[in-house]
Amino acid sequence: MELCIECSKIFFHNQVNVFIISVSILLSLISLFLLNRKNLSLRAKQYLIYSHIFFLVFPFAYYLFFNGCNALFSHCDKTRAILIMVILSALIAFLAGIIVMPLLFLRRITSRTRLNTNKSISNFVSDVSNEISIRKPSLFVLNDIRPLAFAYIKSSIFISTGLINLLSNKELEAVLLHEINHAKNSSSWFKLSTLFLKVSPIATFITFIEDINKEELESDNFAIVYQKTDKYIKNARRKIKESFFMSISKRL
Repeated sequence: MELCIECSKIFFHNQVNVFIISVSILLSLISLFLLNRKNLSLRAKQYLIYSHIFFLVFPFAYYLFFNGCNALFSHCDKTRAILIMVILSALIAFLAGIIVMPLLFLRRITSRTRLNTNKSISNFVSDVSNEISIRKPSLFVLNDIRPLAFAYIKSSIFISTGLINLLSNKELEAVLLHEINHAKNSSSWFKLSTLFLKVSPIATFITFIEDINKEELESDNFAIVYQKTDKYIKNARRKIKESFFMSISKRL
């Protein structure tokens, strides 16, 4: 315990160390403040989320590395140590937010899914993807009686058996159009990033409801413009809501 206290005294008596940590915390707060700006794109906000996590993690990583610096470097090269800390902190933020969380989600969901074998649905997704010049997302059917649909990053769209059984062909196409637009805009990346932000103890006041609602509205509009009517997307939403409330009433 005395050794830890002594290490902390040595660390914080160094003005360079205090300056580096202060700047990192300040940049973390600035990135968090900028997240509240309404005119930023989802991609810009996503970058700010990862910047916030990076600058928040860096002081802890730098402190731990500083205390072990003499053991790792014969002359304790501070420049080299700081460079390594920047790289390690960036890797922590990148691996946790870009790789680990998506892989955990996929591992959980893929055990209940199968590739879509309905050619008409597959052809529809393919045609729309070609028209808007994006790579065709893989279409998966989720074995779930609940009416569910969501896009995952740019590469996948999931629909449930419950949704297929509930909606008419045109209504199902409207939902697929909605999810194709999400895939085009990589909306799921942003939603995953907002979940990643929850690890920050100073980001509890940040909400993204307005951004998510805006993205939902844009995806609805994409379906409306493509189908030249709002009938099918509205009917699909109504049926999904009714099914949701019916399932709740059955549980009560």
